[in-house]
Amino acid sequence: MRKWIPALFIGIAFSVPAMAQNTWKRASVVTSAGDTLRGQVDDRKWRHHPLTISFRMADQKTSRELTPAEVRRISIEGSDTYVSGTLELDQSPVEMRQLLEEGTEVYETKTVFLRMLYEGKRLSLLEVPEFTKNHFVIRDSAGRLAELVYQQLYAAGSRTNIQTINRFRGQLQAYLRAGNTSLHSRFQQLAYTAEELLWAVARINEDNGSLSGIRKNIVRKVVVSPFVAGGLGMNSTKFESLPNRGIPPGPGARSSFAAYGGIDVSEQQSLRNLFFRVSLLTNKYAYSEVVKLLSQDVLYRSDMNKLRVAISANYQKNFSKLSVYGGAGAAYQMVRHRNVSGFTGTQLSSNWLSPQVQAGLRFRPAFLHFEYHVPSGPGTELRSMALVAGVYF
Repeated sequence: MRKWIPALFIGIAFSVPAMAQNTWKRASVVTSAGDTLRGQVDDRKWRHHPLTISFRMADQKTSRELTPAEVRRISIEGSDTYVSGTLELDQSPVEMRQLLEEGTEVYETKTVFLRMLYEGKRLSLLEVPEFTKNHFVIRDSAGRLAELVYQQLYAAGSRTNIQTINRFRGQLQAYLRAGNTSLHSRFQQLAYTAEELLWAVARINEDNGSLSGIRKNIVRKVVVSPFVAGGLGMNSTKFESLPNRGIPPGPGARSSFAAYGGIDVSEQQSLRNLFFRVSLLTNKYAYSEVVKLLSQDVLYRSDMNKLRVAISANYQKNFSKLSVYGGAGAAYQMVRHRNVSGFTGTQLSSNWLSPQVQAGLRFRPAFLHFEYHVPSGPGTELRSMALVAGVYF
């Protein structure tokens, strides 16, 4: 039964290039001059930097970055719609460690791409992602844009009393028809989440249909981010079959270049602080040790080839443009011994499952990652770790 485990992990890892190719999606672009262009777009950068979306013509491989100043609307077939707009955005963060004091106004006028969550005749709902928070924006029938205001601030002179400002509730209530007391009361309880705001805007447009499809395809959108990296793999190896297995290896840990790659899977709304990682790490290193037998000392030498595939769950904390993350998971490790000399009867291969912990820094599109594998398995490897730097693509 164990034979299919590495095949499954390797299959997932090698599917990364195919996923990267599928990031280009057919779309139509309406320019600021009113012309319509047809081609393909890659909108992954928008989630971290809403000022640009990549575009290429259908018959070309080279791409360029579109900006909100030159585009009115981008419509992706069967998926998202983006519109450009200039509006004032509240820059006060909602992370506990970054809260500002009450009365501090931090607004900035920006021209950005906004993703359409719901398009209605009376009112539409859009979003703009930023590191400080996810901004939700409404657009009325006249085309005017306004951010739905939600703030968390320290009370003046305090660092323990936090004031929550839910001005967005009153902004939405203003669009309700007079006399609808039940909806007015319900709007007073709205939470600042995509699901709640989507429901409210649909009711303002008197749309009582099911929104489950919109929630699944737009609000709950899952993002897959492939990455590649390289760095240092460190291994401390000891063979269980050797007589002096209790003695640490003489030369200590072996270090060598490690190649690292995989995918991060995340959800962009209520679970945006969590992501899952499927990764593959491979490195080669030389092992040598004097084995003390009863009658003689034997020099054991071997070239070690390691392949490690892992699945982990991670929590991340955002600090402006920098994110810090940590997590835990499990790694399936495969070690092969090549060019063995000096000791016959040694196990030439070993596979085992071990727990791992990890941490890192993300500064999109770059990241720094460290992982440590907890000792386990048949004793072929006591401990290992890796430190790599890489990029998302």
